Amino acid sequence: MPDTSTAVPSSDRSGATQTLREAMSTGNAVEIDLQSVTKRYPGSPNPAVEDFSLTIPAGQIVVFVGPSGCGKTTTMRMINRLVRPTGGRILIGGEDAAEMKPDDLRRHIGYVVQQAGLLPHLTVRQNIETVPRLLGWKRDRIAERSTELFELVGLDEGEFAGRFPRELSGGQQQRVGVARALAADPPILLMDEPFGALDPITRDRLQSELLKIQRRVRKTIVFVTHDIDEAIKLGDRVVVLKERSRIAQAGPPDEILAEPADRYVRAFIGGGAAVKRLHLVRVEDLELEPYPAFTQGEGYDTIIRQLQASQRDYALLLDDQRRPQRWLHTDELGDRPGQPQHVGQAVSGVVMATTTLHDAMDEMLSSGTGVVPAVDDRGAYLGVVRLDQVTAALEAIHTKPVAEQADATPVQTLAEITGEIDRREIEAEQARQAAAMSGDDA
Repeated sequence: MPDTSTAVPSSDRSGATQTLREAMSTGNAVEIDLQSVTKRYPGSPNPAVEDFSLTIPAGQIVVFVGPSGCGKTTTMRMINRLVRPTGGRILIGGEDAAEMKPDDLRRHIGYVVQQAGLLPHLTVRQNIETVPRLLGWKRDRIAERSTELFELVGLDEGEFAGRFPRELSGGQQQRVGVARALAADPPILLMDEPFGALDPITRDRLQSELLKIQRRVRKTIVFVTHDIDEAIKLGDRVVVLKERSRIAQAGPPDEILAEPADRYVRAFIGGGAAVKRLHLVRVEDLELEPYPAFTQGEGYDTIIRQLQASQRDYALLLDDQRRPQRWLHTDELGDRPGQPQHVGQAVSGVVMATTTLHDAMDEMLSSGTGVVPAVDDRGAYLGVVRLDQVTAALEAIHTKPVAEQADATPVQTLAEITGEIDRREIEAEQARQAAAMSGDDA
C-alpha cells in the first residue's frame, strides 16, 4: 500500500542541498520539511491541523487536496507564517522558519491567492514590481525583471503594463498575480486555490500555463485545491487530506489513481479513474500528426502538393507568427482564394505541448472536429493531435479494479465520503451522552 505519511520516502530525499538564505539570492528551489506540525485555535476542542508531517522535495509541485474545512490552507499558510504553528517545526532549506523574521521570510516566498489579490490603486507593472522594490533592487534590475515576467506569463507588456486590475479579465488578473509572486525570484511558491473562481476554459488554460512556467523556472510549489482533477493534472505528488489535515494518502498521481489507500480516497477520487489518468499523459508525449500548414505568403502549388502527398483533405492557414488560424479544404485551396483568412473554418481552439490528453479530448469534442492543433509556448504550430490517439492512450491505461481491494464495501454515508465527521468522535460523543444519562438516572 502506498506510503501515507510523507510525500517522498526518507531514502529518496535529496536533503537540504541549499539553505533558504542561499536560495534567496539564487532563486533555486529548496526542500520543505514539516515535522509534526500542529495548529490549535483558542476555544476550539480540536486542532485545525494535527501532527502533520511531510517532506516536500525541492523543485516539485505538491498539491494538497481535500474537502472544505479540512485544514489544507491553514497547513500551507504555516509555511510562510501567515499562520503560526502551535507545535512542531517547519524546516525550509534545512533552516527553522520560526527563527526567521516573518517579513523577511514572506518576501522570499511567492504567494498566489484566489482572485489574484492585486492592489487596485497600482498599475499592473507596479503590482508586479512591489516586492523587488521592497527588497531594494536597483531600478534597471526591476525593469529587466518586469519585462521577463510579462513574457513568462504570456501578457504583452506594451498593452498591459499601464492598466489597472479593474481593467483586466479574471484570467489576466491571475497571470499578473503569478508574475507578482515570482517577481523576486523566490525559491518557493504557495498557491491557494488560485484558479478556483475562474470559468472552466480559463482555468484549464492557466493550469497548462502554470506547468509551462514551472518547466522554465523550477520552483518548489505548494498548491491547495479541493478539485481532484486539478490535483492530478498539476501535481508531481498529491496529498489527499482528511479533517485536521490528517494525511489519507500521499504519492505520485498515477499511484493515487491506481492504488487508492482506502474507501475515503476512492470516494474522493470519484468515478472515472481511468479517464482521470488521461491527466497524466501530455500532448508532448505523443507523435504529432504533421498536417500540412502554410502562411498566406506561400504558394498554393506547394501546399496542394503537400496535401496530395499527405492524403489529407484539410490544411491549416497560419499567421505570420505561425499561429493556427483557419482550416481550409482541398477544394477551397484549389480555387486559390485571394484572401484565405476569410475562407474555410476558423480554428476554435489549440492545445499546448503541456496540455493533458484529458483536456485535449475536451477541446476536440467541443470543436466537433476530432483533431486539434498543438502549439509551442509562443503559440507556433507544432502538429495535430487526433481523437484516435487519445482513445488509444485510454485503452492502454489499466487500473486496479476496486473489487480486488480488501475494503471495497460501498461507502454508505456522507460523513464517510467527505471525512468531515470523524466516526470516532461520533462514537465518543455517544458514549459521553450515555454516561451523562446514566449519571442523571442515578
